[in-house]
Parts: sequence; structure tokens; C-alpha cells
Amino acid sequence: MAKISESLRAAITKCGKTRYQISMDTGINESTLSRFMTGGSLNTKNADILADYLGFDLVKRTKRTRSKGGKK
Repeated sequence: MAKISESLRAAITKCGKTRYQISMDTGINESTLSRFMTGGSLNTKNADILADYLGFDLVKRTKRTRSKGGKK
């Protein structure tokens, strides 16, 4: 399962916009985006802004059952 940060990075790469354009559209500092794209983290406010900007929806999955051995 992909992490939220990995999904956001992939969407930023695929969206066809520069970090500058995304920065201007979202109000997130371009250096913050640059750090994030090279493996840094985002605070939840900026992650929420990016997720909304990129069209993400947070959806809860149905409960998963785990095997007795740990990870499924």
C-alpha cells in the first residue's frame, strides 16, 4: 500500500505543472514543495492543501482481517 506522501509525490510529477505553478496556485512555498519532492515531509495543513489541489479524496476502507502471522 502506497503512503500518502508517495501518492502525492507521484501526482505532482504526473500533473504537468511546475513547482512554481503549484506554489502559486496553492500558496505553499516553492522551497517546501522542493524539499517534499526530494524526500522531506509536509505538515498536515500543506498535505491537505496539496491533496485537495490534486483531486485526492480520503476514503476509509472496510475493515481488513489479518492473518495470525502478522502482515497480510
